[in-house]
Amino acid sequence: MAVYTAVDEEALKRFVADYGRGALAAWEGASEGVENTTYFVSLREGRARREYVLTLFEQLDGEAVQAYAGFTAGFAAAGLPVPYPLRDRDGRSWANLAGKPAILVPRVPGRHPVRPSPAACRQIGEFLGRAHALALASGWHWKGPRSPAWLRGLAGELLPRLAGADQALLSSELAFWDHWRDAARELPQALIHGDLFRDNSLFQRGRLTGVIDFFSAGTDYLLFDLAVVVNDWCSTASGELAKERVLSIVGAYTGVRRLNPDERRLWPAMLRLAALRFWVSRLAASLDSPATGALLPVRDPAVYRRILALRGERMLTFG
Repeated sequence: MAVYTAVDEEALKRFVADYGRGALAAWEGASEGVENTTYFVSLREGRARREYVLTLFEQLDGEAVQAYAGFTAGFAAAGLPVPYPLRDRDGRSWANLAGKPAILVPRVPGRHPVRPSPAACRQIGEFLGRAHALALASGWHWKGPRSPAWLRGLAGELLPRLAGADQALLSSELAFWDHWRDAARELPQALIHGDLFRDNSLFQRGRLTGVIDFFSAGTDYLLFDLAVVVNDWCSTASGELAKERVLSIVGAYTGVRRLNPDERRLWPAMLRLAALRFWVSRLAASLDSPATGALLPVRDPAVYRRILALRGERMLTFG
């Protein structure tokens, strides 16, 4: 389970009491999440019982959590299905719990799509297009925890620890990105989700009910965000891209925000960068599994190694 920090029941009761939404009825550790502690919390007020998600941030500080609360509320205010932190009686969107910044968010109904249909792909593509258009128009920016500089630094640290084919692949991909980096600097940037995998979306009866976990959000290439989605939502078990799903996502996205010529030209490079990002982060996690006692499996880096190798072999273009 994604529980790194244990929470005392009495402390939790005091925490939820500050929200004025009822008394603590039940709570349990959640299996969702990779970097933060997550609990599902039930509050009872009279006969009504409502469900919430409690997140304790293991790495983000209060400033980052405050920024997260602000832009998720902005997305929701624009009509996008994004749950955002509740405010307590003092108007705070976060508070300390067990020594960590913590938030309380309404729990969204729905399930993560395991094998997304073209209809689900269209919905996530439209969502991403709307979110990007809003971020551009609003001028939202945030440094975020996962910048290209962070990726380059982490990859550089990993390189001497690898051997054989892994080291060769990482060296090759870093050289490839160094070649394209200057050209990419002119691409549109704004606040992106950065981690919109299928398990960060919720669907109920075929309808997108929520996009969650903006904890990797930051200012970055909008095209990178689209590539992250396509690599996860459209890859088959072998790592190949399912064309119908790609067309559904990209078609719905460009129906909201059109890609400029540079974005279309750099699309193959961005698919590779997005694959590199998750291969490197999973590889680092597998080599340095946290000794925290959290019952959480490390995600297999081989999945994104396979995707990365395939994206390098096939220079996929639009049209």
